[in-house]
Amino acid sequence: MSQATQQTPPHPSSPSSAPAMGAAFVGGALAAALGLGALTVAVLLLWIASPSPDGALSPALHLSAGLWLLAHGGDLVRDTTLTGTPAPLAVTPLLLAALPVWLLHRAARHTLATAAGPRGPFGALLAGYLTVAGAAVLYASAGSLGPAPLSALLCVPAAAVTVLAVTAWRTLGRAATDLLPTAARRLSAGLPAAVRHATGRLAPAACRAATAAVLTLLAAGALLTALSLALHAGDAYQDLCRLARDWAGRGTVLLLCVLLLPNAAVWAVAYGLGPGFMAGRGGAIAPLSTSGHPALPHFPLLSGLPTPGTGTLPTWTLAAIPLAAGALLAHHATRPTTPRRGAPRSAWTIASDASDASDASDAAPGAPASGALGAAGAAENAADAAGAPTAPAVPTSPTAPTAPDDPPGAPGPLRTWRSAASVAALGAVLCGAATAALAGLSGGALGSGVLAEFGPCWWLTGLAAAGWTLVTGVPGTLALRAWRLRGQGRAGSGAGDADERQGAAAAAEPQAVSPAEPRAVSPGAAGADGAPAASASPSAATAGPAGDVPGSEPVVAAREREASGPARELSCGPSVASVASVATEDQPRAIAS
Repeated sequence: MSQATQQTPPHPSSPSSAPAMGAAFVGGALAAALGLGALTVAVLLLWIASPSPDGALSPALHLSAGLWLLAHGGDLVRDTTLTGTPAPLAVTPLLLAALPVWLLHRAARHTLATAAGPRGPFGALLAGYLTVAGAAVLYASAGSLGPAPLSALLCVPAAAVTVLAVTAWRTLGRAATDLLPTAARRLSAGLPAAVRHATGRLAPAACRAATAAVLTLLAAGALLTALSLALHAGDAYQDLCRLARDWAGRGTVLLLCVLLLPNAAVWAVAYGLGPGFMAGRGGAIAPLSTSGHPALPHFPLLSGLPTPGTGTLPTWTLAAIPLAAGALLAHHATRPTTPRRGAPRSAWTIASDASDASDASDAAPGAPASGALGAAGAAENAADAAGAPTAPAVPTSPTAPTAPDDPPGAPGPLRTWRSAASVAALGAVLCGAATAALAGLSGGALGSGVLAEFGPCWWLTGLAAAGWTLVTGVPGTLALRAWRLRGQGRAGSGAGDADERQGAAAAAEPQAVSPAEPRAVSPGAAGADGAPAASASPSAATAGPAGDVPGSEPVVAAREREASGPARELSCGPSVASVASVATEDQPRAIAS
């Protein structure tokens, strides 16, 4: 085995070392601790700023641990109520969830970039994160607003696994499937080859199209929420003054409103898609019909709810929300298929490629190692077997500059209509799944009684999002693809017509003929075999009685040297000197005649 093979990093499937596992465990625990500590600092600042803070510090610390668990989708239960009945709190502040998601995402990216085989370190990272989460559950259970045990045991690991899966897919692409358990990989390998190939080929484009559609829906929902609050600004200010008497309390309420703004945007998305949402038990709010909702707390975000009644003419403009999402979906589904080069690769992917290349070079004795040398050697062997002349391979160093990427905006080949429609359909399904997940997280119970139902129905919202984007996205994709093909055809025909007109104009112009002058061949213009190349210009016919260019080698000497090396001619092909000698051989005969 060669020295290069012995120095190759381990394959990704090999077990990771103990230091890598320990570093990943510490990274997961640190990500959880940083998120928990940030929330603790915020809660303590609000506790200190209150005019009459409670004497004990433990309730504030219990509240911070409960809020951290609530950010992962877990439910909280308040035991101290006026009626004595526990009141659940199941609405997840989506903006509050951004902090632990970002911290875990950063920790996962660091693990992927530094670990040689990330399957073991990924498990250690998850174990470290869940260890801190378990301690937070035990500590928060002692407070008045404690977590629901079953909800915490299910939601926190599910949220962590989802973040890790999305990070691995975004970082590694289809190579992230190697991180799956062996049973899952065997199950995916049992699928038909056509299904696996189509899914792996269309999944990245479908994910990009679905992301664009979901972001479009969220932007439209945020705009609708801001418009509703602007129209009811007076009512919102009155509710804020009723709910809090001092500025410290009003600041706390405003901070809570900011944390719940993404939730309100998701509710507006459900309202624009058609299913609507619930504002308390029995208070259904939809674009076509809004029932009278029960008496709600004086909260500023609830001041912008639509008034009871049937839908009016302005509500029909809400159809622009799914139409915009379908348009963005079609745009991304019909983008050119030019692959993105120069993308960053993880350490374990590079190690895997290096080990595979070294194994292949060891399996074929005498073959080049890999890369450009291997490609050049294979080309030379194929050309020798066919009897065709080849050019010598030029080895390239690993640090040599590579060919530049395509310029920004360079058009690539468009997908076929079947592939583009499949991308749009898969993107619509993914958009519906993401919208359903957001709707489920944004709603829930805010208490008992009339406050037990808040937010949209997750499955109806997801079904509406998938249906709208499917109905508008697939036809829009086909129409946009046809329009782009027509534009490319026009651009190509216009360029062809311009070339033809330029060629005809050049042919019609008279060509000026300059007098022939003898020109000596420089020593740098030698042939491939070391002989100087003779000039093929018209001046060679009048160079001399023997047809030799002044300063060049005689034709007879050149032909004798060529005859002495037939093997070289067969391996390297006809040289420039031999071609020039044949061309100049008949020139003295033409002059004599």
